[in-house]
Amino acid sequence: MKLLSRLIIALAICLIAIPTLATPGQVNADIDSITLHSTHGTVGAEVYLTGSSGDDDDYWVYYQLDDDDWVQVLDYRDFNFDSYTVESITYYTYETEVFEVPESTGGTHKISICNDDPSDPDDDDIDDCEERSKEFTVDPQIEVTAVAGDTIHDPEDARGPMGTEVEMKGNGFGAGEDIDIYFDGYAVDLADDIEADDYGTWEAWVTP
Repeated sequence: MKLLSRLIIALAICLIAIPTLATPGQVNADIDSITLHSTHGTVGAEVYLTGSSGDDDDYWVYYQLDDDDWVQVLDYRDFNFDSYTVESITYYTYETEVFEVPESTGGTHKISICNDDPSDPDDDDIDDCEERSKEFTVDPQIEVTAVAGDTIHDPEDARGPMGTEVEMKGNGFGAGEDIDIYFDGYAVDLADDIEADDYGTWEAWVTP
C-alpha cells in the first residue's frame, strides 16, 4: 500500500512538472541589462545604450514611434563589445553608438534591443525578437527657424522689431494637437489654424 501511494505521488509530481517545462516564452535573454543615456529629452536628443550581455552576437535597436509603429535607430554595426573572463567564464559588456531621437509625440516611448531585424515591424514583431527594453520620455520644444524670411541657426538671432514675421517649428506635441501661439502672454492672431501632425510636429509663420 505504501508503495502504491509513493507511485501515485511520484506520478502527480511528474504531471505537474511536464506543463511547467513545456511553457512557451520562458527563453533566457542574451542581453542581461540595458541602460539608457539619457532617459528623457526633446526630439533630436542624442542617446546611447550600455549594458551587459551573455554573448557578442548581432543586435538591433528599435524606437517606438507610436502603437504598432517602430523605426530602427541602430544596427549590429553600432554595438561595441568588450569581454572579460572569470574562472573560465566569459562575460560581455557593450556600448552603442549615439543615435538621435526621431520625430515623435510627447510622452513615453519604448526603446528595444532585438536579436533580429524585422522589416517594417509592428508590436508583435518586436515582442518576438525583443531582448530588453527601456522607456524614453519625449519633452515638447519650440524653436524659431527663420526671421523675416532668413533662416537662422543660432537662437540669439531670433529677434527683430514688432511686426517681424518669424517661422516657428515645434515637436514633441500630441498627435493632431491644436496649437495656439502667445507672445508676452497675449494670443497671436493666426492666418491659419496650426495642427501637429501624427508625430507631434508642426510649423507655422506668425507675426507677433
